[in-house]
Amino acid sequence: GIHPIPEQPEVAVYCIAPLVDERKVVSSNGHIELRYVIVTVAQMGEHSIPIQITLTNRETMSYRMLLGRSAIQGRAVVLPD
Repeated sequence: GIHPIPEQPEVAVYCIAPLVDERKVVSSNGHIELRYVIVTVAQMGEHSIPIQITLTNRETMSYRMLLGRSAIQGRAVVLPD
């Protein structure tokens, strides 16, 4: 289950997805974590894109989900300010 609205922890969304892999992920502070990987569909406007997601507990982090460059490669351009 996930809690998509940080200010409302009582709101929970539960779903099921097949496990497709396990990967070692290195965080920005150098910590290595073994994470489960699932495939889901990301909806961006009118576009549906199958993407892989690694699962981890992000409740103490600023963002609930990060969209990686491989998910949007060849599909979108990011223009940072």
